[in-house]
Amino acid sequence: MRKKRLLLGFLVLCLVVIAWFVYRLWPTDTTQAKRALVQVQHQRYYQLSDTKGNKLFFSSLNSDSLLEGAAWNERDVRSSKWITDGFWVNKTWLYPSCNGEIVTAVSDSSHVMANKLEGILLVSNQLNKSKRQLNSLKHQQNELRYYLRVHGVQDMGYNIVAGYANDIHLQCDTLNKVIALLQLMKKSQKVRLLRKDIFTISYKNAEGKVEKTHCNVIREDANHKILILKTKDSRFPSNAYAMTIVPWNIDDMNESMAVTTRFRQPCAIEFAHPGSMIFVSTYMHKGRFAGIKLSDGYYNSRQIDKLIHLEEKN
Repeated sequence: MRKKRLLLGFLVLCLVVIAWFVYRLWPTDTTQAKRALVQVQHQRYYQLSDTKGNKLFFSSLNSDSLLEGAAWNERDVRSSKWITDGFWVNKTWLYPSCNGEIVTAVSDSSHVMANKLEGILLVSNQLNKSKRQLNSLKHQQNELRYYLRVHGVQDMGYNIVAGYANDIHLQCDTLNKVIALLQLMKKSQKVRLLRKDIFTISYKNAEGKVEKTHCNVIREDANHKILILKTKDSRFPSNAYAMTIVPWNIDDMNESMAVTTRFRQPCAIEFAHPGSMIFVSTYMHKGRFAGIKLSDGYYNSRQIDKLIHLEEKN
């Protein structure tokens, strides 16, 4: 009798475990995928500083390793901005394990180049660039002064030209200040280029209202294609859905679709935002999560899972 009870208990336990595995690995429908989706806004600017406290701020770094959009006050710098998609994700398929983690695509990889730049050389190149810009602006300024001297307010377009001349004057004033600070930095023995990244996610709460929260980067893959973000309070919304990565490879990406903030319904991968979820068709009008769209291709679910289990950044 006791053996029968033990056997029955074992069978019931096996059925519960099987049911739980089926539940955890069951394909996703569109409603669940939409609940997992977030929009990610990435803002970035750079700070160039020396050991004497001189600072300059820039909005971006161009392909020639030169900084753009100078400002000498941090409040006045215009951050570069990108919008991508992202989604909540579980750390393991065995049980609900999302502690505020979000997967998204890298929106800009200029930081890879910035990390390799030598501070003093950057200042020297930046100084030469600023001087060339100033010379060009002064040439325009002289031409505009001549125009304003020989024309009057009664002439058509005079006010427009006068406004443009004022803009050129302000740009010259800014460049003169930038050049003065760069010349001071050039005399310093150590110059640092710091990067400031701000990630903000937007998602709908249980009432259907849009909420926003700031996130930190906790992981970035070696190829600088995807990021793992985490909400600052490790909070996962109660009405959201976290994607589960199945413990096997999904190699066949035929008949795949993307779920994106760009459209209400799944769409072709080509039309989705970077960071969108990719699904392959299964049964009962459901989809199996298969990867993430990048700006140039995609990562499959196993590549995402590998990054999830790396150690967090300090």
